[in-house]
Amino acid sequence: MNDKQIIDLIQYFFPTIEIERDKYISGICCDLWDKQQDIQTALDSMKELIRNKNTTNGVTSPGLNHHISIYDTYTYYCKFYSSGTSLIVSKSYFEKYIFDNLEDYIIDNKFLSYEWYIL
Repeated sequence: MNDKQIIDLIQYFFPTIEIERDKYISGICCDLWDKQQDIQTALDSMKELIRNKNTTNGVTSPGLNHHISIYDTYTYYCKFYSSGTSLIVSKSYFEKYIFDNLEDYIIDNKFLSYEWYIL
């Protein structure tokens, strides 16, 4: 079977599945790897790291409030899981997760506002 035939089969049996650029399949999950949970775990760890770095005696330093690039969050995610046996999602999947779940904190489609790690 070629790629086109496989995509046709998937679309026939699962019409609600989203296929982007005839390459990326969205809307299905695997019991062996919860990609979204992995991303959220890494983001929670990053938030905690930033909070600890920016906090003195429980008070957030006002001069250290800065936006974080989405690229930097992806880099952190990759490093967070690179030492273990976990798999790493693609950058496009990661960005889609960010845009779908953190849209209130996105600035100029490039940054997460500092409110993201403060809250």
